[in-house]
Amino acid sequence: KEYGPGTAPSIRREVSRLLRAEGCTLQSIADIFGVTRELIRVDCRGLKESHKLSPEERFDLLAAQWQEETAHMSNVSDMVDHPAYQEIINMGKPAVPLMLRRLQESPDHWFYALVTITGEDHAKGIKTVREAAEAWVEWAVREGLIS
Repeated sequence: KEYGPGTAPSIRREVSRLLRAEGCTLQSIADIFGVTRELIRVDCRGLKESHKLSPEERFDLLAAQWQEETAHMSNVSDMVDHPAYQEIINMGKPAVPLMLRRLQESPDHWFYALVTITGEDHAKGIKTVREAAEAWVEWAVREGLIS
């Protein structure tokens, strides 16, 4: 059977763990599936073990998994229902500046998580992802959450 970027996440996780147990490197497994090393690291650790990491490490791993596994999706509701995205929301306030830094670098659909955690919507009525990201970043800079 061939594996690649289209391999179902559950199969990729199972095979990744087996290959890792056999001594394969994260990079060699990532090459097999055509995904990032960070995503394979998440696959091998599992979401439950990610609680042992620092908030920044945990966020980076969950964000990598979320972005990798939702890249093909066009429905934002499906994207925010993803287990990794929900875990980021469960991180609470420590995840807010991490999402805002990501928005500074590249607009993405962090808005639902930001509104859920902060209880505020700094992009209300804005129609584009880029403009919404700019509104959130401007607010975050004013509040001293990011520079």
